[in-house]
Amino acid sequence: MTDTVDPRDVRDMLTRGEAVLVDVREPDAFASGHAVGARNIPIGELADRLDELPDGRQVVTTCGGGTRGPKAAAQLRELGVDARVLRGGLRGWTGADLPVQTDA
Repeated sequence: MTDTVDPRDVRDMLTRGEAVLVDVREPDAFASGHAVGARNIPIGELADRLDELPDGRQVVTTCGGGTRGPKAAAQLRELGVDARVLRGGLRGWTGADLPVQTDA
């Protein structure tokens, strides 16, 4: 079972600097709309970009609808990273009325 985190809890963790939210969608999907504070590392690049994940902070993965996020978290855990999943992905985030930004 995947360890999920409620979107509002993730927002609070981000505000306190306790977590990093990693959106694992492709850059074009990320640019079209993502959770405020998320960084983009496509799922296929996670293993090669581990150095971008800060030490000492919880890693929370997300995607659009909640399918790739759990796969990414499992992949990261296999690589020794403490990773959890944003419950519901971006849909869960927006469903909780949390802010989204686009990259124009």
